[in-house]
Amino acid sequence: MIRRVLREKNFVACVLAAITGIVLYFRYPFPEQNFFVELIFLWAHPVFQGMRFCYTLFLYTTPYIIYSFLLSGLYIFTLKSPARPKAGKPPAYPGSSSRTNLFLVLG
Repeated sequence: MIRRVLREKNFVACVLAAITGIVLYFRYPFPEQNFFVELIFLWAHPVFQGMRFCYTLFLYTTPYIIYSFLLSGLYIFTLKSPARPKAGKPPAYPGSSSRTNLFLVLG
């Protein structure tokens, strides 16, 4: 189960970041009542809109980066690749007295 989750780490990071972003969005809304933010709203409305957009964007992207970093670390340090099977012994070289034609043994 943990292997499946870690193999889909990007999707898991997106879901966790979305949940965290929604919680942060309602818990810490954009501070529109701040005096300096209101001055920015009055003097430079596009700058205010950009600040509000970036604030909301960062509520979602910062948790995604953190979750992606943590899940990638778990993926690297916990999942071990299965051991590769060792090659078998090559076939024995046939004696020259038992053959009549030239041939090549690969392996």
